[in-house]
This record gives sequence, C-alpha cells and structure tokens, in this order.
Amino acid sequence: AVAAAAASAAVAFVVRLRVNMQGYLITKYNEHRPDLTGMVALVTGASRGTGLEVAKELARRGATVVIIARPSPRLQAAAVAVRNVARGGAGAVVVQPLDFARVDDIVSFARRFRSTPLAGMAQPRLDILVNNAGIFGSDHFRTHERLGVELTFAINHVAPYLLTKLLLPLLKQAERGARVVNVSSGAHQNAALADATTAATYTRATAYGKSKLANLMHARVLQDDLDSSARDGQVPKAVSCTPGLAYTNLLQDTKDVPPLIKPIVWLISRSAWGGAQVMLHCALAPSATLAGGGYYSNCLPREIFGKDKCGRDKKACVQLCADTDQLLRAAGVDLSTA
Repeated sequence: AVAAAAASAAVAFVVRLRVNMQGYLITKYNEHRPDLTGMVALVTGASRGTGLEVAKELARRGATVVIIARPSPRLQAAAVAVRNVARGGAGAVVVQPLDFARVDDIVSFARRFRSTPLAGMAQPRLDILVNNAGIFGSDHFRTHERLGVELTFAINHVAPYLLTKLLLPLLKQAERGARVVNVSSGAHQNAALADATTAATYTRATAYGKSKLANLMHARVLQDDLDSSARDGQVPKAVSCTPGLAYTNLLQDTKDVPPLIKPIVWLISRSAWGGAQVMLHCALAPSATLAGGGYYSNCLPREIFGKDKCGRDKKACVQLCADTDQLLRAAGVDLSTA
C-alpha cells in the first residue's frame, strides 16, 4: 500500500510538472475562433502530432478539411478523430494518402484537386493551406532518386513548394484571400543555403535546418505572388512559423535522442496541441494582424535568422524559388497550372 501510494504521488508530481512546463513553454495561445463554414482547408502531415491538432481545430470551426499524410493505419485513425469533432459532420473531412517523396503523385493529386469539386461544393476551392508534412532526416546521407538532391531538402522544401505552386490557381481565387502557412523550425537559425550537403558533410540536424530555412524563404516570395493577383476584398497572407520543441513523432522516432533521455525531453517539450497553437494563429488570425511573409513563434512575429542571413535577403529568396523551379523542370516535372 505504501509503495502504491508513493508511485501514485510520483505520477501526480510528474503530471503537475508537465502541466506547469507547458505554461512556461507556451507564453501565448491562439485566440482566434473564426467561422470557417463553406471554406476548404488542406493540412499536410495530418496523421498525428501538430498537423492532426490543426486539422481538428479547423474542422471544429466549420471548414471542410482535407487531411494528407503517407498511407498508413494512422491516417485512417486521424480521419476518425477529425470527423468526431467536425462541425460539418463526417462528410466535411476528406482523406488523401500521399507520399511527399513521390513527385508524380503530388502532381496527380494537385491537378485532380484543382479540377474536381469536393462533395457538396459547386466548384473546386481552397482557402487555407498548411504545409506541415516533413521528416527530420535519415541517419545517413541519401539522395532523392528523381530530383537528385538531398532527401530531407526534397521532402521538406521541394515537395511542399511543388504542391503550393500547383494549387496557386485555387488559392488566388479564395474569396477572402488565401492563407498559406509553411511550418518551419527554429533549427533554421543555424543553417545556410550555401552550405554544401554531401555524404562527407551530412548531419541530420544541418540537413533539417537547411530545409526549414527554405520553408520560410519560400513564404516570403509566395506573399509577393499572392499580392500581385489579389482582387478587391482579398487580403492573402503567406507566413511561416515554428511550433517550438514539441514532442511529436519527429522527436519520438528520432535516434538522435537516447531512449533514457526521451522522458526528460518529453517533460520539457510542448505537447502536440501546444505546438499547434502558433500554426493555428497563423491560419486563423485576421489578415490585417499578420505580417505577410513573416515568421512566427509563440503566436508572435519573430526575426528571421540563418547563418548567412539569406532568409532576410529577398533576392536570395527569389533565387531559391527560381532554382527550385529549375530543379523540378530538369527532373521532367510539368509545372503548368492551366
């Protein structure tokens, strides 16, 4: 009885400590609860973690939500979780298995989505795009077979860049102006696009940071693209953000954290719901309150870093997007959106 009481007290202490840590780590929560009825939101990497939390909240707000993730039983379980809270009912949740390592599948999906109305809608539509899918990288240098670049960069930057580019015609038609959220990371601070990623120089952390730097640079250029075609009444916004250190599958599955250390990491990291707060802020805040092309942390705008400061250099951002277009065309990818 004494041992059981001690164990119970220990568990209660850890739980309280975890709750208190959440309050310390998350200084600002998403405060916006707009009515999204009639709107369509697409969330990638939504089978678990922060992506799933974002998908659930958008569904609660009344949006029709398209959840995208790699084919797995987790995706079907995520669909059930989102449907259980969807204001529009089960029919307001669309499940799309999609592997971001497969370029042709991204192209096929985007073209189909662009041309086929969702159930109950008169025409294809997309109002909110949350580019959340990504990997932390492999334990050794790997090249994307089709694109010929390092795999982490291909999946974390090139794939969402391609998806966004092919869906731009729909985003530009959004009645209130599109909202695009690129999920980056504080890891971009130690990255530089100029750093070569080779088998000799590769580390998982540097490859991940480089891809996350590209995410926020893409958002800066995308804002200009959306602004150039905005009509009266449209206030489009493209932003990037970091969920912070959230204990999601990226941390749970990584081999870089020893098993004995993971309980400590769990204790000092945010929950998936906590990490999703800044993503929801970026997706739901009134357009007038967001800095187009900006980078957000803890629901507040932050300065863009990066070792070579290229994230602050608009010319470097434009060049990155031009280089990504060239990379895709060289791989035989049709970028036409007609």
